[in-house]
Amino acid sequence: MPNPNEPFAETIIENKPEITVPASAFFLDIDENDLVAIIDKRRDDSVSFYKDKLKLDERRKINHDFWVGKHMDESALYNWQAPYRDNLIWQDTETRIAIVSSRMPDFVVTPPNPDKREAAKALEKGLDIKIRTDVTKRLIKNGLRDNHLDFIGIVKCRWDKSRGKNGDYIFERVRPGRLVLDHTSSIPEDGFTADNMEYVVEYIEEPVGVVLAKFPAKKEELMKKLGIIRGTTKQMAARMRYEEIWFTWYQKDGEPIECVAWKYDKLILDKTKNPYYDWEGYEKADETGKIDTFYHNHFDRPRKPYIFFSHMTLGITPMDDTTPVEQ
Repeated sequence: MPNPNEPFAETIIENKPEITVPASAFFLDIDENDLVAIIDKRRDDSVSFYKDKLKLDERRKINHDFWVGKHMDESALYNWQAPYRDNLIWQDTETRIAIVSSRMPDFVVTPPNPDKREAAKALEKGLDIKIRTDVTKRLIKNGLRDNHLDFIGIVKCRWDKSRGKNGDYIFERVRPGRLVLDHTSSIPEDGFTADNMEYVVEYIEEPVGVVLAKFPAKKEELMKKLGIIRGTTKQMAARMRYEEIWFTWYQKDGEPIECVAWKYDKLILDKTKNPYYDWEGYEKADETGKIDTFYHNHFDRPRKPYIFFSHMTLGITPMDDTTPVEQ
């Protein structure tokens, strides 16, 4: 501002260029209130469908009781008769699962040209060592058992930065009761993927301290919602439950994008485009010298990180319509 006591004072205006911070390729421009409302509505619709229409909770409990041998009404037995069980359902189920999980697939890697034969053989050997492990077999056995008892088996592929020097992907079983699947979808014919699902909601339980460290930008808001003031050791060690939502969002031009968000009650903890997909790519000259954009992607499109065990389905919902145990 010019000094009023100096009639000839000049106002010097510096033309400084604006500093523009480029948005991350993972930035998700979605109003959080709209996102919460849509997520809650779709999740509640699916929960209601599975509970009221399919009676899924009741049928799962019956299957579990059959498997552990609780299907006998012991109160009806005479006092002189000893309880007797010969659980053929358990025996048949575990035999089927053991046979299937012991037959791991063979891997064949086709080289793109004769010069890559040795590399292809080395990759075949590496995949064989990676897959034919007791850990993988147990994972498949657990997934098949969930499929028999809970109408679907689920394996999640996620990145674990604590694995190895630079982190690594891990595959882990997810209990079917912890997921809410898009009830209007079905398992696609080309594989056991979530490609046909608009959304998958997973309930995650972790210590409060871990969740606060994961989402530092919403730390104060989350602590307020949890009623935490000082953050004692006991409060930080207590476990809390929040939602991880993988969903397809449609932009104004109708173009779909794959996203993930984390939510506690009505509070969005974070949201981003699918972090397992390279959205930016990198520029590189090809053999002719032409500059082209390449991407570090295994799939031709971003995918929700779930693999499903499902085969006894009519294609009406992602759940199997029945199981051998139920039959």
